[in-house]
Amino acid sequence: MPAQDVEVIYLNLGSAIARRQAFEARYAACGFAPHWTLRRFHAIDAQHELVKNAKGGLSPGNKGCYFSSLECIRQSLGNGKHLFIVDDDIDFCAATQFLVDRSIASLPEDGWDIMLTDTAIPCSFDMPIVTMLWHEFTQNRMMRVVDLAKAKFTFCAGSTITNRRSKEKIYDLMADNNFSTPWDLAVRQHVQQGRIKAMLIFPFVTTVGERGDISQINPDDPKKMEQLLCNEFRRMMWIGHPQKPYFSEWSRKEYRDLICDDVVRLNSILLPLLSLQMEKQ
Repeated sequence: MPAQDVEVIYLNLGSAIARRQAFEARYAACGFAPHWTLRRFHAIDAQHELVKNAKGGLSPGNKGCYFSSLECIRQSLGNGKHLFIVDDDIDFCAATQFLVDRSIASLPEDGWDIMLTDTAIPCSFDMPIVTMLWHEFTQNRMMRVVDLAKAKFTFCAGSTITNRRSKEKIYDLMADNNFSTPWDLAVRQHVQQGRIKAMLIFPFVTTVGERGDISQINPDDPKKMEQLLCNEFRRMMWIGHPQKPYFSEWSRKEYRDLICDDVVRLNSILLPLLSLQMEKQ
């Protein structure tokens, strides 16, 4: 069966020229087959009239992100292609296309609405669960498609493929929003409430690059350090991540200053326990 057509749209602010150039160079270097087409979407910024007129408590940057994703779906209605929306800080690898195509082919087309190629794991208590999935992959080299309605971990939607048959449904669901919840959390709510069938390819076949460590939406976010740590974990779960020891990374001064006594105590239990359980797999 021939691979299905996928339209890849990346969100990029007009002022972010360096990001645009870097993204397109990374994408081109992967040498993807032509049934994937790439298009840039001029992201809606905080000064756009849609953002200024929108009610709700979201920041202007988050409203711009929401409208950008919504408009990408609207523009793609009826073109017969799956829609792959990514940010301009996303990294691909040479295996991304093959593994996405294989994951799509492994499911009945009416069996999913969206498919995540990576995701943020915001809760540290869920990271060992996902790390065990990674360990299983390293043992048997078998990719899996995880049904997020049954997932035992909390996720925030990352890079997302929308089924060509589900685009109108997703558009209608996401357009009905009071702009009090960011796009990724609104998606998660719909998944948890059974309105969207969501799958996750694991290990991740895309990830957030280092450019994503510098937020264009909330540069002064008080939770910036948490975001940096989540991004590092997200990259660890990426199939394209270079294998390297992580101990030196976690000994960086900014992390040492952050770690409290309770976390050190938890770490002394969790590390050997995980090691023992992994050895029994």
